[in-house]
Amino acid sequence: MLPTLGLGANLALRDAAHLLDQLSAAARGEVGLVPAIGAYELAMRDYVYPFMRMTMDHDRQFGGGALKGREQPHDAPAG
Repeated sequence: MLPTLGLGANLALRDAAHLLDQLSAAARGEVGLVPAIGAYELAMRDYVYPFMRMTMDHDRQFGGGALKGREQPHDAPAG
């Protein structure tokens, strides 16, 4: 996830909560571990991929915070 628009951290928290729900269900014996992880991943892809496309579009149009055309600090001439 690109850092654009601050979505990465928010989605990481959502992912963590959803994964916890799935792992808890597996721990209670309601579902197997592998199917629980698969269900988490499938649901995560459904809501994350549209955000990823949106942030990539934003970065293409508005730069995404990169220092385009400017000298990077580590590229500065010595001395």
